[in-house]
Amino acid sequence: MLGRGDAARNAGGLQSSQSAAFLTGASTGIGYAAAKLLASKGWRVYAGVRRAEDAARLQACSTLITPLIVDVTQHATVEAAVELIGREQGSLGLQALVNNAGVGGALAPLEFLAESAMREVLEVNLAFLPLLRRGKAKGRIVNIGSIAGTVAFPLFGAYAMSKFGLEATSDMLRWELAPQGIKVILIKAGAIATPIWSKFKTATAAEAKLDAEHEELYGPALEAVCAAGAGPW
Repeated sequence: MLGRGDAARNAGGLQSSQSAAFLTGASTGIGYAAAKLLASKGWRVYAGVRRAEDAARLQACSTLITPLIVDVTQHATVEAAVELIGREQGSLGLQALVNNAGVGGALAPLEFLAESAMREVLEVNLAFLPLLRRGKAKGRIVNIGSIAGTVAFPLFGAYAMSKFGLEATSDMLRWELAPQGIKVILIKAGAIATPIWSKFKTATAAEAKLDAEHEELYGPALEAVCAAGAGPW
């Protein structure tokens, strides 16, 4: 995705070790693998994780990885990451922002979704724009999307909406940031064996919140999806 040659070009001729990326959702799966890959190519990696044990595991992988406790649903942690990275990178700024944190991981009918399920990725994109502009060569935004951003499946409403929204956000930012030299890339992933599947097994928790009427309406579908143990993409 971002190799050593890309790093040098993207950083205006700087050595790859001087190029820096911030990744959200780096605790497991795609984010974890991407953090290790970038570090192996000489990138300075700021890796957003939610737990101290995940931070320790990543830090042990490479001295080029700096784990940061970041919960994209808590804007204060995002702002703290922006401040720290801005201070450490100075005029070099960031060469890449990789948005990988999962949003909307619970199985639930649409009428039971929280209103905040759609905001997180957009807020992260906007928060880091000043750092992407700062370097001599402007940075890029890499958004990890899904086929669920093209085809929506029942009971995966929050996840599908977040991915449809991510596609629209990527399109808008691509047009708006092109004159500033910032590229926006959307990766539309298919089924990948990562821990996200275990997150979708929260159907029983969602079902527990249903009253008798709605349990009768949605309960069998929630149980069937949970028993299947895998999503449609």
